[in-house]
This record gives sequence, C-alpha cells and structure tokens, in this order.
Amino acid sequence: MRPAYCRQRDFFEQDRRIQEIPSATRREIIRLIEDLLAEAMGAGRTAAQSEDQAAKEARHEQDHS
Repeated sequence: MRPAYCRQRDFFEQDRRIQEIPSATRREIIRLIEDLLAEAMGAGRTAAQSEDQAAKEARHEQDHS
C-alpha cells in the first residue's frame, strides 16, 4: 500500500527548518540507541542458542526412538 503522491512530503524541503538537538541530549539519545542495539544483539544470540539447543535435543530424542 503506497501513499498517494499528493500526500507525500519531501523530507529535504528547503523551507523546513530542523532544530538542532542539544549536545547533551544528543549524547543521551546515542547512548540509549547503543544500549538498545546491544540488547537486541544479545537477545538474538540467546534465541539462536536456544534454537540450537532445541535442535540438539530433538536429534537426541530421535536417536533413542
């Protein structure tokens, strides 16, 4: 589903001014983003490890049957 062209806005419009983010706030935002990325990467590794363990257990159970 694509938006109608007449409703689209150009992000880089010349008349639109973007306010500068204060450096203290910018550092906090960057730190939070880094924390979220680290947490997401850790969760991805944990999910992959648990899938690997489940696959190993399934193969082990098949060997016994």
